[in-house]
Amino acid sequence: MHATRRSLLQLPLLAALAGCTTSPVVQGSPGPAAEPIAPTRTSQAAAAADWVAGFAALIGDATLTAASWGATPQHLAWLDAVAKQSSAHGSRVESEDPVTGGTVDFPPASPTPAQPATAATPADVVALLTARVAEGSPVLQAAIATAGSGAERLLYASIATASAASLRPDLPPAEGGAEPAPFADPDVSASLALALGHVLALVRALEVGLGRLSRKDPLLDAGTLRLDGARALRNQLLAAITGDAPEGGTWELPNAMSTPAEIRSAWSALEANVLDAIGVVVAADTTSAATWLTAMLAQVQWVHQWGGRLPNWPGWVAR
Repeated sequence: MHATRRSLLQLPLLAALAGCTTSPVVQGSPGPAAEPIAPTRTSQAAAAADWVAGFAALIGDATLTAASWGATPQHLAWLDAVAKQSSAHGSRVESEDPVTGGTVDFPPASPTPAQPATAATPADVVALLTARVAEGSPVLQAAIATAGSGAERLLYASIATASAASLRPDLPPAEGGAEPAPFADPDVSASLALALGHVLALVRALEVGLGRLSRKDPLLDAGTLRLDGARALRNQLLAAITGDAPEGGTWELPNAMSTPAEIRSAWSALEANVLDAIGVVVAADTTSAATWLTAMLAQVQWVHQWGGRLPNWPGWVAR
């Protein structure tokens, strides 16, 4: 076989390439390793994390001093449930991405509660926690206002709602329930329509229940009051919807609603559904998130009124 002029000219190049691929020697000095990017968060998110840590510290202090203020087994079970709830919240807000969680990017400080736990009675403990929740309201609202996504807005709204719901020793946080996870920002119109549907279902169940209660039933007065409030919430949602409001539908009652106990249970379940649906509106409506957070927090009273309990993450449902 005769070599051509072209092939002879290519030999030096091929040899050079072969030398580059087979030589184990690395020429030159390695460059400096890239500096890891430090996690960041807004000042509002940091303040929210500090508040969560302070609330947890107050719960811990109340637990340690339980004997001094006359805690009963019910109180201890309540504090244990609230401590677990606060731990779940803390594990999220200590992460750069609290919605996903899983990492502790900002180790919590060891805060001193804003008010020393000088409780002498169970009522004193509830008062201390109530004051702490009130202090956290503007902090969590600021975190919602500066959140980077609908899921993050719902996370902080959920912490605010869960904390407000944790003040009843007889109705401690319920175990289980969905946890925060990423989701696409919901559409405002669709979320308002969803909430309206749940409020209409509640209104219908209130009307049915009131019609079936005896005139001497203690639920009657509270149910009548709630019906007025539910209708006002319905009107608030209708006013927020631009364009044609969705038509009312038919709703299946949660149970037969044939006894006061069934009526109470149905109302509680539907109130929780309304709370969850309003949480979606908080996530969706960046301009009116504070307004809908107020409505979400107001639901806590009515879930409790009918004997219901809320999970660690109110507003989060399986998606």
